[in-house]
Amino acid sequence: MRNMVSTEFADADDFYLGVKACRGAGVLIRSTIYENSIYVVIGDPDTNIFELWSMYGEVVVSTGEVVLDCNEMQYYWVNKANGLLTVGRGLQSGTDIVLTHELPEGLNWNEVYFVNLGDSVTEFEKQVKAPPFALLKALCDLSVKIRSSWRLQQSS
Repeated sequence: MRNMVSTEFADADDFYLGVKACRGAGVLIRSTIYENSIYVVIGDPDTNIFELWSMYGEVVVSTGEVVLDCNEMQYYWVNKANGLLTVGRGLQSGTDIVLTHELPEGLNWNEVYFVNLGDSVTEFEKQVKAPPFALLKALCDLSVKIRSSWRLQQSS
């Protein structure tokens, strides 16, 4: 787990982030309805593919694209306008779209976390205060559950 993004953009339609990692980087966006919280996974820890996960680690959207670079900061924008969650590359919202999905009910930018989902070192453009301990523990538990599930699939 990394750092909570400050919420000066809580009322905005979009926000931007920079990520430098080989794999396993993501953004957790908490919903007022816990079950509707989502992960924008910028490099699945096992496949390195850009995905959207449910709060329970289920893949909701898989793009099939590998978008991270171990040596260079990559920039992304996240938008929640018009009832859609849209994510794209770059620093101009609306360009180079990577994924679009129906906006989950209650999703807002009040709680946004940069997350290291794997064993790879992840560097985020902006780092601020750490999240509450309970959320950190829940994210660690989810990460262990996902890795265990993947290992079981690989051994069968």
